Amino acid sequence: MMQSRNRIGLLVAVLAVLFGCLCLPSVAREKFDKEKMDKVIKENLCGSVVSSKSNPAPGSLQWEPLEGVEIRLEGTKYKTTTEAFGAFAMKVKPGTYTLVASKPGVGLTTKTVTVTDGPTPTMVNIVLTPGKVGDNIDPRTGGSVNTLSPGTCYVAYAQKSLSGNPNSTASMPSSIGMGLNTTQSYKQAILLGADPLRMNAFNTVMPSLNQPTNMGMTSMQTSPTSVALNNLMIIDKETPNEPRYVDMVSQPYWMCFNAPGNHLFVSTNGNSLQVYDTSNGNNLMTTLPLGGVVTDLKLSLDGNYIMAAVMSAQPTIMLIDPRTNTPQRSLPLPMMRTGQAGQPRGVASNREFTRIFVAMGTQNSGEVVAIDPMSGVAQNALPVGMNPTDMAISPDGRFLYVVNSGSGDVSVIDAWMFTEMGRIRVGASPQKVAISPDGQRVFVTNKASDSVSIINGSSQAVIGTIPTGRAPVGIACSSLNDRVYVGCTGTGNVTILDAKSGGALMNTTSLQNSTPWGIAVRP
Repeated sequence: MMQSRNRIGLLVAVLAVLFGCLCLPSVAREKFDKEKMDKVIKENLCGSVVSSKSNPAPGSLQWEPLEGVEIRLEGTKYKTTTEAFGAFAMKVKPGTYTLVASKPGVGLTTKTVTVTDGPTPTMVNIVLTPGKVGDNIDPRTGGSVNTLSPGTCYVAYAQKSLSGNPNSTASMPSSIGMGLNTTQSYKQAILLGADPLRMNAFNTVMPSLNQPTNMGMTSMQTSPTSVALNNLMIIDKETPNEPRYVDMVSQPYWMCFNAPGNHLFVSTNGNSLQVYDTSNGNNLMTTLPLGGVVTDLKLSLDGNYIMAAVMSAQPTIMLIDPRTNTPQRSLPLPMMRTGQAGQPRGVASNREFTRIFVAMGTQNSGEVVAIDPMSGVAQNALPVGMNPTDMAISPDGRFLYVVNSGSGDVSVIDAWMFTEMGRIRVGASPQKVAISPDGQRVFVTNKASDSVSIINGSSQAVIGTIPTGRAPVGIACSSLNDRVYVGCTGTGNVTILDAKSGGALMNTTSLQNSTPWGIAVRP
């Protein structure tokens, strides 16, 4: 009798830790028999799952335990189900896992857990909120649904102390937005003594947008206090002030969706590519080793390939079939015209997928090479500005926009004729580019100017400069053509812009110990 009471006391103590200050019903001691208590005490991973009450009675508990919740460790065979009072216990090998908790009619959530082989079990407390946006279970029917609607934004946050931007460059002097000028005009201006970083001889007045550029941005009210240092932040269009987070073990960097928008491809610091099923609780589907640092990740314009620009001793463009999530072929990159190794900085393709365009460069040079995606043979090369860090192609496949960080401009290339039409002056140290779905707006992040330049897709001239948080890098346009998301690496937040007016709508809450890099929006 004394031994049984001791075990009951230990079990109640474990549950008290899991629930914090929550009080269990008095019948808790009566529901657990000796065998179940021994299991909870002996296993090295145990926990409890509760659900928040929608309308709790005054003075009653705010939570209620959930029985019958499936608990599994992603990518393993470990699986169990919560028993009375939402308790579960497993014996697993030491390591770090992604724990998935789900129950039809309630919801699904994930949590990163680290299990050790010490005398004390790892304990986790999980909350499932019925009907919460982001759950992939329909609370009315209990069936699986795809709640990821078009326009949902994913932001890759990497731990600040360890992260490094493979595309980052030193700060450049401030520059002034410019209209389109020919390459020959730039050469003549430099010969006449103009500063190539400012081009004062060609200054133009930027027309103002319909709305002010400083619309009184506000931060989200809810501070994410328990967010993992490495995570994917999810911003829904309808509830941008209620972001959700997917914990990650690896540091995420660049991302893109497949054409249907149900699979998300994420490059990590492990020189690999992870594929997540965004229609099924953001489950990790597979990990693909790439053998180098991914500097750019894009879906081909025809939607049939994921193109990964891989910087390594043997730089390549890796083509991945998004239907099977398997690598198809690797295209080696040629030497640059300067005789230096052609390390890729950006990638794009034409609509017919008969050409892949790759931006390559160093601090003092840059070029774009056109490659046959079937044979891998380089067809032609074209010089651009210094140190290109990104490129994108217009939806109709006509124009290539190459961001030249070292020279503070954007090269506009006729993709059909493969000729440079000219260069557009933007802000200091431009980094990434995004194009609106209709091709009418081109958005460029200016890291050293803390701003985004907006280029008219018809006139090829800067029509406005929008202030953002500090050091913006990643950027993406919503498939609904209504929002632009900007990752600010200096302030650790995302600035959301109105895609039509260019006005700043709001800032998300900063994650002080994490840095936002890649951004992807579901098509």
